Amino acid sequence: MILRARAGRSTRHFVWAAVVSGLAAGTKYNGVLLFCPLLVVVAEVALSTPGGSFLRRARKPFASFLIPFGAAFLASTPYALLDLHKFLSDVKTQGEVFRDGHMFPVEHAWWYHLPVTLLHGLGWPLLAASVLGFVVLAFQDRRKFLLFASFPLAYYVVAGSGQTVMWRYVDPLLPFLALGAAFGTSWLAERLARVLRAGRAVPEGSIRIALALAVVFPSVRSVIAFGRETSPRYLVRP
Repeated sequence: MILRARAGRSTRHFVWAAVVSGLAAGTKYNGVLLFCPLLVVVAEVALSTPGGSFLRRARKPFASFLIPFGAAFLASTPYALLDLHKFLSDVKTQGEVFRDGHMFPVEHAWWYHLPVTLLHGLGWPLLAASVLGFVVLAFQDRRKFLLFASFPLAYYVVAGSGQTVMWRYVDPLLPFLALGAAFGTSWLAERLARVLRAGRAVPEGSIRIALALAVVFPSVRSVIAFGRETSPRYLVRP
């Protein structure tokens, strides 16, 4: 929806993108960070609209996002308004637990999630391809990079600011890292195809498939191994 809002730039697209994002935030409160890519779209619209100051041009698209976002959030989480004091108190309590450490406390989660959670969770080829993809995208199209990277970057800053580390905390990053890996793999396949064409004809599609399999192989192997270890056939033994 956010991509449609960026492409269509109509009030209808803005409203639907905000509604879906607001519902996501009501379902899981860290979804409120989806407002980051929404703000990127607002900035793009304001920069491409002639006349007036930047704030004046951004006012309409910002309102088209803010009001539906807030309405959708309250519709899915009504007690955030009906019992505001309790809601704010609970949010504060959860923030303190997250900040001070819980179950597996570390000094800063930033330095744990990247070399441990993400590295072992994704496997180094998939994580490397994702980083490559975002780096290439940042050089090729900065606005698109901000659109795709604003949420995962903001989320990682928040998730890493506390002393509590749980592997499930990085789950919201996985779809974005997968997109980055797809872009990085595709970019690398194009470069390899150009090099190999100088010597012999190699279909680019074959290179893409080979790279994709190489990137996901460690993750697939880990999933299969984990499934075998936790399968009832292996856990329930005489």
